[in-house]
Amino acid sequence: MNEKKGKFMGKDKQLIKNTLILAIGMVLPKIFTVLTIPIYSSYLNVEEFGGVDYVTTIILGLVVPVLTLQLENGVFRYLIDAKNEEQKKRYISTGYFLVLLLSLIAMVVMYFIPISGLNTPMLRIVLSVYVGIETLILFFRNVVRGLGKNAQYALNSIISVVVNFIMMVITMMVLKAGVNGYMLSLLIPDIVALAYLIWHEKLHRYIRLRYFDQEYLGKLLRYSLPLIPNAISWFVINFSDKVIIIAILGQAAQGIYATAYKIPNMFNMFYQAFNLAWTESASRNANKSGLEKYYSRMFAQLFKLLSGGLLLLIAFSPFVFKVLVRGASYFEAINYMPLLIVSTYLSCIAAFYGSVYVVCKESKKAGVTSFIAAVVNLVVHFALITWLGLHAAVISTFVSFLVLTLYRAYDINKHYYKIKYNYRLIVLVMIITILLVCLYYVDNLYVMLLSMLLSVVVAWFINQKLINQILRKLIHR
Repeated sequence: MNEKKGKFMGKDKQLIKNTLILAIGMVLPKIFTVLTIPIYSSYLNVEEFGGVDYVTTIILGLVVPVLTLQLENGVFRYLIDAKNEEQKKRYISTGYFLVLLLSLIAMVVMYFIPISGLNTPMLRIVLSVYVGIETLILFFRNVVRGLGKNAQYALNSIISVVVNFIMMVITMMVLKAGVNGYMLSLLIPDIVALAYLIWHEKLHRYIRLRYFDQEYLGKLLRYSLPLIPNAISWFVINFSDKVIIIAILGQAAQGIYATAYKIPNMFNMFYQAFNLAWTESASRNANKSGLEKYYSRMFAQLFKLLSGGLLLLIAFSPFVFKVLVRGASYFEAINYMPLLIVSTYLSCIAAFYGSVYVVCKESKKAGVTSFIAAVVNLVVHFALITWLGLHAAVISTFVSFLVLTLYRAYDINKHYYKIKYNYRLIVLVMIITILLVCLYYVDNLYVMLLSMLLSVVVAWFINQKLINQILRKLIHR
């Protein structure tokens, strides 16, 4: 019994360590991303920002994930199981050369695609290079994770976002370069981060043409290709709203919607770190016993942390929004944030369940469940857009993530692991969330302060055990 408990404690310690390392790499980028809101909202109008956000979202959300054939996920998963350096070199080289070929083809094609508002020769070159760089940096970051170097993964993300902030200040505030400056501030940081990652980790030593192996390619593709529908479905859920908004309501409406999503996306900063660490930990221990209890314990802790973050973000977001957003044309975005925060919260829980599919190597299931949610998103959005305007996008996003979360919870508990739930806590969180959302729309300073106080008290109440443990360790050290 003590031996089994010791194994779980070892898993937990490694998970906590990796989560903290990756959290540093996620939190700082999110902070710097938020700090860019006053810059772009001052130097780009809503139409300009709506246009560039539309294009970059397509590139990052659809083009790059499909272009890589999800090989970065396959390489990461098989590097975890690799038994020696020879196997690592074969997995990395095999994945790299195919991704490189596809990215070069995509760069050429991208240059000749006419894009409204971004059709100057300079911007076409920038967008083409941007596609290639994003593809390669996504691949190599997953290679580093697969090699167990989470600290370098985190550091690389920090380098990218710090350079991004500096470049945005230079190109937009100093040089007044507008859209050109915004796009350069996206491209140059990732070039710097990619060069640093390859140089510092000496990743070139893993890449030789003689290590390209068709048998390894087959294994990678069998794992990776079923993940493409999953990536496309997530893109549809997150991006179809933007397509419909631009087509029916215009680019200004898209600029407002994109701004409304900025603060809710802060919600992801811890979860992304946890999910990366959790997926790695669960994958490394996939063949060990006692996983059902382990997963239940991880979900219970994650639910408390996410719920605390949900309540705090809903209560504090009006204050944060008013501090950060400068242009008056963006102010409408504040009306759409509460339900987007809840939607992001649900997406994190759904991603946790998706990690279980990854651990079980059930990539097809991840794709099927995401596809169902994508269809729900489209149907609800099209049904409501002419009546409710931007509110339709918010509602469809919420409904799709709710369906995805509930379906995955049911499917995993029926076919894989029976995760135990604290239903009293779930009901409590639901009640407080509804109350805070109602208070959110009351434009009164005292009500805002009351909402903040309530969120802090409840967040502390449901996480007090973890908070006390952290405080004791900090005081001890």
